[in-house]
Formats: sequence, structure tokens, C-alpha cells
Amino acid sequence: MDEATRAIWTRNRMPLRAGEVHKEVLKNGDAYMIAWPDAQGRARFYPNRAANVAVAYDEEDAGRVLWAAKAWIAADGHYRLNVFYPDRIERYVAEEKS
Repeated sequence: MDEATRAIWTRNRMPLRAGEVHKEVLKNGDAYMIAWPDAQGRARFYPNRAANVAVAYDEEDAGRVLWAAKAWIAADGHYRLNVFYPDRIERYVAEEKS
């Protein structure tokens, strides 16, 4: 691991958080991590429960992700859905609270 990669790994507390991700994959068969820039533009890692994420893979190109989606109930009580495509992110919020 090079110095820049190690800095990102350490800054995100991955020596500890990797265990959370591994536990999730052992329980559910899948685990997901979203990487997103923080306010300073640095990479931030967000472990996600497998129950909240769905991923569509290309049948002709094994391992290639076509899109991914994350659904959850936000702190404000609304259902939210983000769909991640290679070229855009679509965000949806339910009109009514859960």
C-alpha cells in the first residue's frame, strides 16, 4: 500500500471499520461501502448495510456494475432513495413520512 492510500485508509479508521464490513458480509453474503468526498474534498468511506443497498451487474462483463441503489429512512422520517449510475446520481424523497 503506498503512502497516499495508507493515509486515506487510516483517516477513515479502516483498521477498525473493516471488521464491520466483514461482519456484514458474513451475515448477509454482501456488504457495501460508499466512497464520497468530504467538505475538504478528501475521500470518506461509508459502510452500508446490505439490506439498504442493491447493485445491478452486467451479465456480459462479470463484475462490472451497471448501477447501484441505496434506500433508507432518513432522520426526518422520509424514505429516501439514491440511484448511482456511472454518469449521474438520481435522488428521490417520498412525499409522506414513513
